[in-house]
Amino acid sequence: MRRERIDDRAFLRLLRPWRKAGMLETDGHVVPPETGSPQGGCLSPVLAHGSVHDALDVWCAKVVKTPGRGKALLCREADDGVGAFRSQDEAERFSRVLPQR
Repeated sequence: MRRERIDDRAFLRLLRPWRKAGMLETDGHVVPPETGSPQGGCLSPVLAHGSVHDALDVWCAKVVKTPGRGKALLCREADDGVGAFRSQDEAERFSRVLPQR
C-alpha cells in the first residue's frame, strides 16, 4: 500500500527498521515495541497518513460524497480530521456510518 503512494525507494527501505526501533526510556533503556510504531513517535504520522488515505479518504469520496446529497468536506492531517457538511442530516449520517468503517 505504501509503495503505491510513496515514490522514494530509500525512504521505503528505512520504514521496516524504523518500525522495529524501540523507545528510549528516561533511565536509558531501550524498550522494543510490542506492535506497530510507538504512539507519539515521529513515524506514527507518516504511517497514519498513507493508511488513513485508503481507509477514510477514498471511502468518504465513494460513500459520503454520493451524488444527490449535500456537500461534504473532509479535512485531514495525518490521523486527525474534521468533517464539514451542508446539513445536519448529512453530519448525523456521517456520524452513524463512520464507526462501521
